Amino acid sequence: MTRSVDREAWNQLIRIRASIDAGVAKKVLLQSRVGSTGHHNGGRILFGPDGHLYIVVGEADVRANSQDLSNVKGKILRMTPRGEIPDDNPFDGSYIYAYGIRNSFGLGFDSTGDLWGTEPGPSCNDELNRYRRGANHGWGSEATCSTSSLAAPYNTNQSGPDPIVIPKAWYTPVITPTGLAFCQECRLGHRREGRLYFGSWSDVRIREVVLSATRRRVVDQRIVLYHGRSVLSMERAPDGVIYFSESGEIHALVRAPSAGATRSRTSEPPTRG
Repeated sequence: MTRSVDREAWNQLIRIRASIDAGVAKKVLLQSRVGSTGHHNGGRILFGPDGHLYIVVGEADVRANSQDLSNVKGKILRMTPRGEIPDDNPFDGSYIYAYGIRNSFGLGFDSTGDLWGTEPGPSCNDELNRYRRGANHGWGSEATCSTSSLAAPYNTNQSGPDPIVIPKAWYTPVITPTGLAFCQECRLGHRREGRLYFGSWSDVRIREVVLSATRRRVVDQRIVLYHGRSVLSMERAPDGVIYFSESGEIHALVRAPSAGATRSRTSEPPTRG
């Protein structure tokens, strides 16, 4: 969350424990100052299949932060549920899992355990990424939307040391991709099992992405829903249904009566006792 502490703006990751006997206990696990522009702050958090917590932190609108391994900005971070640095993180004594990140909104784990995410670009090259452990994903001070030197997507992914991991798909004109989820028993039909879905803020659509047999390449994609309002987050519920949110409502992604089509249904998220 982004909050004011002693009249300063901070990005904070806070663990909250509640019990009948002890009440509510809060602990700040991680924090960093918000940049001077107030842009590109904290992003998605989720637990991975390894039981660790993954966190996206934007580069605070300072491109050089993404390549600076001495701070958490412009990175994907990995920590234990207690806020400790796992022994098998790629950089000793650091939360950093991957770097060269601009400002991701969506993260999701494939059935293979691979971490995928969306990342809005500046005025070009919105991205769909397969994030790799310890890898440089290329965003930094040298990024440009000019095609005079390097063609897309290398023009926005040319900073820092090689090898630079290039996105699996990119989008110009920009669509501002947001939440992401994989179909795993998602009730959209057996042919859609394993497909990736993500929303967008600018063009208010949901896209379906087909991956290769190795689950490492994008082989096809299409728009499956024109929602008409900006899509924010996306989540797969315990029963498999994919839910997505906008500014005022939560919807379920469900099959339409016609074969192969999808539609949304306004819904409250499932409750758990």
